[in-house]
Amino acid sequence: MHASPDPALSLPTVNILGVAVHCVDFATTQTVIAAWMAADDTRCRQICTVNPEFIMDARRDPAFAATLGRADLRVPDGVGVLWAARLHGVPLRERVTGSDGVDIFCRQAAQAGWRVFFLGAGPGVAERAATILSARYPSLQVAGCYAGSPDDDAWPAIHAQLAA
Repeated sequence: MHASPDPALSLPTVNILGVAVHCVDFATTQTVIAAWMAADDTRCRQICTVNPEFIMDARRDPAFAATLGRADLRVPDGVGVLWAARLHGVPLRERVTGSDGVDIFCRQAAQAGWRVFFLGAGPGVAERAATILSARYPSLQVAGCYAGSPDDDAWPAIHAQLAA
């Protein structure tokens, strides 16, 4: 199998206090996700919605900064991020928020026939989101739901659920 080049690697970024934020809007993010889905690999991908709080936390916490740096896509979330980018001479078109993105990307998944897995938040939250989005997009294929855990020790079990 041949792995396609990662479209996110060719996207421009703007460095805001040490955090490289991709210069994307929702449409570009959808294009990147579609390219990932069409790729010949099964890697897990991480999209971080970078807001001003994330940037400040990354300045104080090197481990968090490293996690952001490893994310496959770091989208601009928060008016402060758009403002800071503009100060760097890089006007961004829009905030790419996680709350709006989940709906947009689930609509995309339902139309394309992709399966989605809801991971994260408190107990029952992922299941509730899946129920609401499945009602909104009847062709949405929900592969599973799990509240998750931030503990590193929990990752092997979480990864196994995602892979299944």
